[in-house]
Amino acid sequence: MSVGNVIITEIYFGGIKETMNKVLKILIFIGIFYHLFLIIRLPVWHDEFYSIWASWQPLNKIIFSITDAVHPPGYYLILHFWGMVSKHLYWYRFLTFIGFLINLVLLRKIALKLDKTGNYLLLVFLYVFSGYF
Repeated sequence: MSVGNVIITEIYFGGIKETMNKVLKILIFIGIFYHLFLIIRLPVWHDEFYSIWASWQPLNKIIFSITDAVHPPGYYLILHFWGMVSKHLYWYRFLTFIGFLINLVLLRKIALKLDKTGNYLLLVFLYVFSGYF
C-alpha cells in the first residue's frame, strides 16, 4: 500500500469517526432533554409512588419492614436522605435522572473503547430513547 493510499484512508475514516462523534453528541443532547421532558410530563407510576412512600418511613422501618430480598433497602435509604432536601416529585425524579446521566457517560466510554465500527450509536440511541429511565 502506498503512502498516498494510507493518507486517503486516514482522512476518509477520520472524517467518519468525527461525524459519528458528532452524531453521538447530538443523541446525548436530545436524550437529556427527552428525559427532562418525561420527568415533567409523566404521571406518577405505581412503583414510583411506592418508592417515595417507602422513603418517607423511619430508617429502622425501611431497613427491617419494607424491604426484602427482592427490594433491598439501598435505594429507599438514598431516597430517604435525598427527600430531606425537598418532597417535590420532580426532586425525587431528578435522582433517577442523575443515574441516567451517569449511565450515559459510562455507556459512551465503554462503547467508544469496545466498538470501532460505529455500532455504539445504536446502543446509545436505544438507551437514550428507552422510555422512562
